[in-house]
Amino acid sequence: MDWKDGVVGKFVPVSGHGGNSQDFRIVGVYDDIRIGQIGQDLMYPSALFYGNRAHQNIVIKFHKLTAENMANVHDVIQKFLPDNEFTLASYSVSVTNLYNASRLFRNSVMWGGIVTLIITLIGLIGYINDETNRRGKEIAVRKINGATEMNILSLMTRDVAWMAFPAILIGAAGSYYTGEKWLQQFSEKIPMHAGLFIFCSVCILTVILATVVYRSWMVAVSNPVESLKSE
Repeated sequence: MDWKDGVVGKFVPVSGHGGNSQDFRIVGVYDDIRIGQIGQDLMYPSALFYGNRAHQNIVIKFHKLTAENMANVHDVIQKFLPDNEFTLASYSVSVTNLYNASRLFRNSVMWGGIVTLIITLIGLIGYINDETNRRGKEIAVRKINGATEMNILSLMTRDVAWMAFPAILIGAAGSYYTGEKWLQQFSEKIPMHAGLFIFCSVCILTVILATVVYRSWMVAVSNPVESLKSE
C-alpha cells in the first residue's frame, strides 16, 4: 500500500469477517510466523481477530511433554466435558508429520549410501586380494631388494588412491548438484557449505585407505620366500 507511516491504525477490508462492515482497523503487527510447511513457496498474509465465542481448539503448554502428562490432561478434559468428543494431539508430532515425505526420502538416501559404501568396501577387499595375489612375486622381489613394509603399503595405497580420488570428486560434485535440486522444493533452506562435502570426501577416502592398509599389511609382513616357491 506504500504507507510511509506504518500500518497501525489503518483500515483494511477483510472478506468473510464482520457482518456489514468489511473495514478492520489494524491495532498491531506480530512477528512473521510460518503457516504450513517450509515446502510452500508462497506465504499468504495472516491476521488475528478477537472473537466473543470460544474457539474449537484449546492450546496447552507443557513444561515437560510426556505420555503420562498427556494422559492426565485427557482425563481432566474428559471430566469437565464428559459429553463432548475431542482429540488430544501433540503439536510437535503434527509438525513432524508435515515432513514425512521429506524424511522418508532423506532416510532412503542415507541408508542407500551406507549400503553402497559397504558393497564398495567388499569389492575393494576383493580387488586388493586379487592384486596381492597377482603381484605377490613382485612384492617378494621388492622385499628381497630392501623394500620395507611401509614401501609395500605405499605401493598398494597409491594405486588405489589414483582410482578413488577422482571417483570421490565426481561423487561429491554429484551430491552437491542433487542436494541443490532437492532443496529447491523448500522456500527456506540451509546453505550448502563446501566444507561439509570436503569433510565427507576425506572420511570416505580415509575409510578406503584404511581398508587397503589393513588388507595389504599381511602381505607386507609375509615371508617373500613363500611367494617365490613356485618359481
